[in-house]
Parts: sequence; C-alpha cells; structure tokens
Amino acid sequence: MKLWILRPIITEEQERKKKHNWEPWYDKVFGFIIRANSSQEARELAQKKPGSECGAYYRKKVWLDPAITTCKELKQTGKTELIMYDFRAA
Repeated sequence: MKLWILRPIITEEQERKKKHNWEPWYDKVFGFIIRANSSQEARELAQKKPGSECGAYYRKKVWLDPAITTCKELKQTGKTELIMYDFRAA
C-alpha cells in the first residue's frame, strides 16, 4: 500500500475573491493522508469523509476532482520536511 496526501487547490484569485469550496474556512476538511493502493482509491476514501466543502452550494465531489484537489503519493525518501500542519484558528 502507498500513502497519499490530498489537499485543496485554491488559486490566489479564488482566495482574494473568497470564491471556492473552502470559504468560509470552518467545518471544512483541508487535507487527508490516506493509505490506499492507488490515487483513485485514496480520492474515493476521502470523498466518503468530507466536511462542508462538499455542501449544497458547492461542487459536491471535490475530493474526486483533480482540478479542485491534489492527490500526491508520499514517498519514504526525500529531504526532512513538515508534511502537513493543518491549523485553523477562529
């Protein structure tokens, strides 16, 4: 099995206009780390546990859509780095 990291894609323009599935920021999932055989399987698992980013006013299947979310394999090798720090304060 492989590890996958899934994150939203939010352009600077979308953020400036506050027009994207993660606005407002609360009650939303901003990332997953999932163990799965493939990126498609990882996306399907993520789509089963969304927050309000998949609500009625937005595209409902954001975790399945590569135009809205990334899904990258986490490799064991590489430089020392922080992989995910997903902090949101009110």
